[in-house]
Amino acid sequence: MNAQSAPLERRIRGRVMSFELIEFETLDSTNDLLKDMAAKGASEGAVVLANAQTRGRGRGGKTWLSLPGMGLYFSVLFRPKWDASDALLAGMMASLAVARSLELAGMKGVELKWPNDVLVSGRKIAGVLVETRLSLGRVEFIVVGIGVNLAHDAAMLEFGNGAKATSCRIEGLEIAREDMLAGILDEIERGCLLIRAGDRDAVIGEWHARRNSRAEH
Repeated sequence: MNAQSAPLERRIRGRVMSFELIEFETLDSTNDLLKDMAAKGASEGAVVLANAQTRGRGRGGKTWLSLPGMGLYFSVLFRPKWDASDALLAGMMASLAVARSLELAGMKGVELKWPNDVLVSGRKIAGVLVETRLSLGRVEFIVVGIGVNLAHDAAMLEFGNGAKATSCRIEGLEIAREDMLAGILDEIERGCLLIRAGDRDAVIGEWHARRNSRAEH
């Protein structure tokens, strides 16, 4: 069962992307549902949000711990007019949006790790999963899944992701899920504005300026 979240939708409607929010209590995977919706013709800007996922995942099929009420778990649909070679740009834009929104909320020490991880003090606080459908060398659609650890304590993250993970609460930031979502979507819109204006180099340059290359070894 799902329901539209009207007050939150009013907060996230942007100038470029008209975000349409569908919220669930529990899903297997927000990415899987949104990919199915995309294949059936869902419009760009569709957002699927879940309070918990039973089969949340990151890159390479790794499990993403998606406990009820502990994190932000959502996916966004894009239909850019891009060549297949540009698909990586979506992940850079999304991870940069998470990093910027965390900083705007007051988080310190935010860095990025290739390809799509967001770190705080060298530990993973958020991840981005990009899944693309191509047609004749062009992007048909891109589904970007984002998971942010909000209220997990250390014991929860040791069980799910090991000692290299952290959360907003562990780092001293208390933020509501809805505020984090609105902030990230605001920053995604910002990235879209830059790219659609032909300034994709600004997105790429900022991503690399925030990159923690030490964490990749």
